[in-house]
Amino acid sequence: MEMDDPILDILETALDLSEMVDMDGDRDQFAEDIELYAPGYLEMEAMGRAEEYDVARLRDGEEAAEIYRQRD
Repeated sequence: MEMDDPILDILETALDLSEMVDMDGDRDQFAEDIELYAPGYLEMEAMGRAEEYDVARLRDGEEAAEIYRQRD
């Protein structure tokens, strides 16, 4: 696994290699989860600017859970 690959590729490879035994889902679910916890990260990564992502934008589990509940 190449750790410099895009995060979705890393997660998908780890899942395929059974390195994430307690995880299920697919690329779309991973993208949704990443956007929930790290809003805007995937867009910046796609532009080649992942290292510029402001970690202050990361959401904790409680905040992410509240946003998730509001979607329904």
